[in-house]
Amino acid sequence: MFAARWCGDLPELQVARTILEDKFGSDMAMIAKEGTDIVDPMLVWKLSGDKTNMELKKKVTKEIAVENSFMVDFSELQLQEAV
Repeated sequence: MFAARWCGDLPELQVARTILEDKFGSDMAMIAKEGTDIVDPMLVWKLSGDKTNMELKKKVTKEIAVENSFMVDFSELQLQEAV
């Protein structure tokens, strides 16, 4: 439920959130959406957009790209971060 609002590219998460909200109630859904108490801190960190987290994601992405013999260009991403 927490990830549903951060991962708009996966509409299935919105459907899952609605199903869980119907089953467990709006109080549980509200707590899950806030990310307090029941969300793994590692998940929150992985979904956050903070600078150190983004640097780690870029590093790992580059390593995967090298292993699979293709190039990645983060220049467009860096332009978006500057804005």
